[in-house]
Amino acid sequence: MAISVCSLSFHTMALDKVDVFGTGVQQGIIGNPTTFTSPPFTNDQYGVFVQNYVTTRGAYKMGGKAQKPAFLEAKTALMGAMDTTADYVNGIAKGNADIITLAGFKPTHQGTGGGSNPPVQAQTITVDRSLPSGQIGAECESYTKAESFGCILSEGQLLTSAVSITPSGQLKLPTGTATVYFSLSRQRKKLFTGLTSNLTYYVYFYVVNAAGVSPLSEGKSVVCP
Repeated sequence: MAISVCSLSFHTMALDKVDVFGTGVQQGIIGNPTTFTSPPFTNDQYGVFVQNYVTTRGAYKMGGKAQKPAFLEAKTALMGAMDTTADYVNGIAKGNADIITLAGFKPTHQGTGGGSNPPVQAQTITVDRSLPSGQIGAECESYTKAESFGCILSEGQLLTSAVSITPSGQLKLPTGTATVYFSLSRQRKKLFTGLTSNLTYYVYFYVVNAAGVSPLSEGKSVVCP
């Protein structure tokens, strides 16, 4: 019998919809205290996550690359809060789609055929070496019922062993790691532009489905054309 869990597809939402989603979860959790008696965050804390995202995204749009680190930090914090809340809601809902919807999440059916367990680690990464200078394209193997594919490009060196993906999909990068680029589009095929020609990059993939997130793949090296 299929059950429902909180979909993690909010990780790949359009940027202008993320704050709306976060506010919806805030209202769903705080507005229903009988169902959600011990939420992981207070109303004020949810509000800070959302407002920081809105503020830094606006600054990034106006100020360009100099404002990007602050925006990415705020986005990671908001996504992390939503991941933690999704885990909390799943524990209360126990497969009940109505409770998941009440919390502001999208319920996703979790059954056989690849959706009842988190995806396994990606093993096959293919790199497109025919692109113009400063561009790298890559893809991993296909997965049944995958909701999205994340890709990380590490510049000049392999990521350290301390880099990991948490069960709820949060990427943990230690201080002092290599410069990294992210592709958070849903598609399996990725394209990175504006890179440095003749420099070695390392490509990593992870996969998201309704049940969770795969481990980060091993890095595949490629010299940027």
